[in-house]
Amino acid sequence: MKAGNNKKGRGKNKVNFSSNGPVKLVFNSFGQPIALAKSVEKFSRFIGSIAREPSMFPINISDFRKFKGTGRVKTAWEDIKAKIDWFDLETLAKMMRIRKTVVKKLNACWRKHNHDLYVDYYLDNMGLAERFKKTETFKKNRGQLKVAANTGTKTFAQVRYEWGLANPGKVLDRCTFWRLVHSKTKKDGSGIEPINDEAKKKFIELEKLEQRELSNGRELTVEVLNELFREHFEPEKRNTVRG
Repeated sequence: MKAGNNKKGRGKNKVNFSSNGPVKLVFNSFGQPIALAKSVEKFSRFIGSIAREPSMFPINISDFRKFKGTGRVKTAWEDIKAKIDWFDLETLAKMMRIRKTVVKKLNACWRKHNHDLYVDYYLDNMGLAERFKKTETFKKNRGQLKVAANTGTKTFAQVRYEWGLANPGKVLDRCTFWRLVHSKTKKDGSGIEPINDEAKKKFIELEKLEQRELSNGRELTVEVLNELFREHFEPEKRNTVRG
């Protein structure tokens, strides 16, 4: 390569969302986007790109709640709102719930971005002993997660929505939902199977609990299945939803 003829980099990765005007999205009762799948994925990435924009949400702020008094959250919401098609009256009626969900997403993405920068850059400047200690802690915590969700870019809200389309009039219980997000499609396409051996154990244990209730003459209603889920995975603690 000749001197002075440096190759130009690809630049900042920008999310191509709403390039042809406002995008039609379907939202559930909580204000979470659930359809169409590709639009939901791009919408989520678009929100993430705004949360990582330093001119909008700089990283020298200790708490995301401090942005609320600066007008930055309002500005971000106005930018995001302009990308959504509000022609549908049902969507329009959910605007405040959608806004609340979007702000939560901005918060989560900003915090993750800060954490990633901390791990990638700040930890590199630590002393070797301290860095080794933190690395071992990360490995230990990660090792405790034996069964991860297998939904990829699809959100849990989308999984519930698609199940509802395939099972009209039914209510999704927690046991069924857990199986959905911790499974994969069989190679022959005949159904689903656990993603790994640990998930398989959970599948079997849940099935044993269900068979126990059936043998006791109980119908496997949504309430009963949710009860079995809590029995097996234990009740939630510190506002963390299990499963």
